[in-house]
Amino acid sequence: MVFFFFLLVQYELEERRGKSYVYLDEQGELQMKVHIWGEVKAPGVYSIPRGTDLITLFSLAGGYSKKADISSVKVIHNTTEESVTVVNLEEFLKKGKRGQIPILQPGDVVIVEETKSVRFRETISYMRDILLVVGTYFNLYLLWKER
Repeated sequence: MVFFFFLLVQYELEERRGKSYVYLDEQGELQMKVHIWGEVKAPGVYSIPRGTDLITLFSLAGGYSKKADISSVKVIHNTTEESVTVVNLEEFLKKGKRGQIPILQPGDVVIVEETKSVRFRETISYMRDILLVVGTYFNLYLLWKER
């Protein structure tokens, strides 16, 4: 009976959303796969119970890194129409309001980007390295030209 229910749930999800899969764990609890990418300590694919919220997924992924922009975490929902929810976890951490924390659905993708200041510093660092190389070649060219 449980196996038949599993097949029915899987068929229903594929019909509505494309390729979403729901699994049963050892206790027979429904599990779903979600993804978390970016600035978390352990990004990857997680099998979580239905009804799991974003905070629980962050806990499973080891929390966010020092570079993370937690004021605009994107949750891309696996639906037929494109749907993205932006969540401000910084507000949650300050005020503790769980109402703005979404419940995840099968196939959701959570993206945690770097803060703008981190991206700016990395861009400046790359530019510095490029200018160092260009300057070195220019100085070598001038030395070669003087010969």
